[in-house]
Amino acid sequence: MNVLKITRLEPCKVASFHVKDSLTPEDEVFVLFGAWAEANGLLERFRFLPVLGFNHPWGPEGKPRGYEILCFLDGLGEVDVSGVTVKDFPGGLFGVTTIPGIDVIAQYARQLRQAVESHPHYASDYPAGYRHGVDASP
Repeated sequence: MNVLKITRLEPCKVASFHVKDSLTPEDEVFVLFGAWAEANGLLERFRFLPVLGFNHPWGPEGKPRGYEILCFLDGLGEVDVSGVTVKDFPGGLFGVTTIPGIDVIAQYARQLRQAVESHPHYASDYPAGYRHGVDASP
């Protein structure tokens, strides 16, 4: 895995891109996000875009599931958010890394979760009763 950092993310506005009930939600949501980012000139202006992606809702491979990407709007300058869901992100401590492509999301997510859970000073903070691979993601 690339470098893992525990980072405090401050409360802010995010643009949400969400695909539900799909066999390939990661691919589909990145198409939506990529089209928006390209239309706003973000792919030309930034080497890295600050995003957080997660299963929403979780589902096993080969079954319909969802995926959501939150793009942090602070620092991007003027962007057109018409037609995009804008949410308030509450902030908090997060384990973060960079990945080389969407085809390795699952592998990196497992490694990230294991690294945080095995760290002596941090613990995963999932909702009560949440079980990876069983319950819907927060």
